[in-house]
Amino acid sequence: MVTRKRIGSNFFADLVAHGNLVGQHFSWRADGTIEFFDDTPQDVVAGVLSVYDAHVPSDPAGPA
Repeated sequence: MVTRKRIGSNFFADLVAHGNLVGQHFSWRADGTIEFFDDTPQDVVAGVLSVYDAHVPSDPAGPA
């Protein structure tokens, strides 16, 4: 079972710090949902999931 955690406003910065994963064929929502598109490279999926696993939201409520 996968437990989702909320994504805080600092997730964008975490993605940038991890090799600039921003703009790489995926999207996310504050509730912890991450959607990968059909053409998302597997190394990007792995990188995003790694960032998500290590992510500690600075703002647990996410963006307003």
